[in-house]
Amino acid sequence: MSNLNNLIHNAPKSMSERERINAIWDIAFRQGKKYENELLSYLSYDKMEYSDEGCKEWDIQTTKNGIDLYYEVKSDNISYKSGNLCVEYSHKGQPSGINVCTADYWCNFTIINDKEHILYIIPLFELKQLIVDKKKYIKDIKGGTNRNSSLYLISLSLLEKYKVVEKQE
Repeated sequence: MSNLNNLIHNAPKSMSERERINAIWDIAFRQGKKYENELLSYLSYDKMEYSDEGCKEWDIQTTKNGIDLYYEVKSDNISYKSGNLCVEYSHKGQPSGINVCTADYWCNFTIINDKEHILYIIPLFELKQLIVDKKKYIKDIKGGTNRNSSLYLISLSLLEKYKVVEKQE
């Protein structure tokens, strides 16, 4: 079980709700940075740059032969077991996730265990089109910390063509 899942499901009783939320955020932030760095091992580029702290539109910009590409990077501890990709579209009633993303690609690391993952690199336009065209395959749920986020669940079976590789670390 990952540190994040362990904390979510087994938080010490002495930990306040605010402390639990902060601890979850801290672990999720570190995991996100880990997978942003991991994505770079799959890309070919001449130059790269991370977004500024707090940028919601994209995480990584690469330049290759004068062409700029932008990537949004996500990691998911639950999608491998659930069979669904989770895509946030609002938080506390405000647009977030896919609704504010301007990246060219939505990259999702589906975590199998601490040493294995599957990477999906999905053109953002195609992911948005899938949500519009395939609503019957998508669930719309509330989730995240305190269920403050609105999320689409998309079957991973619809994303097979975007699977880059399964990797063992």
